[in-house]
Amino acid sequence: MRQIAFQQLEESVESVRVLNPRRAQDEDCPYYLKAEKVLYKRGLSRLYDDMTTVVARKVRGDLYGHFGNTQYYRIINGERPVSPAEQKYIASVLRRHGVKSANVYDEEEEMYASGF
Repeated sequence: MRQIAFQQLEESVESVRVLNPRRAQDEDCPYYLKAEKVLYKRGLSRLYDDMTTVVARKVRGDLYGHFGNTQYYRIINGERPVSPAEQKYIASVLRRHGVKSANVYDEEEEMYASGF
């Protein structure tokens, strides 16, 4: 697991925290992440294209309120990957406001779960 994490680090990262490996082997550990790739998505540049202004304003408010200013804009601009759990949340917001668009993301990529 540490080897996978090391390979994912950017060169600009100066230090990292490491959990006790004996603790992290247990799936009951809250920090445990399986060493398998999951589908992350990036960018929502076309998210508001097919919405009315009123609906777009409501969706934007919900997403902005959930993710906060910085993360919202990083997600919209594709600077930060969207985890499967976050994808479910975004889909629930769209459903709640009657948006039926299935493919709202710009890109998909398989990555190891990062837990961010």
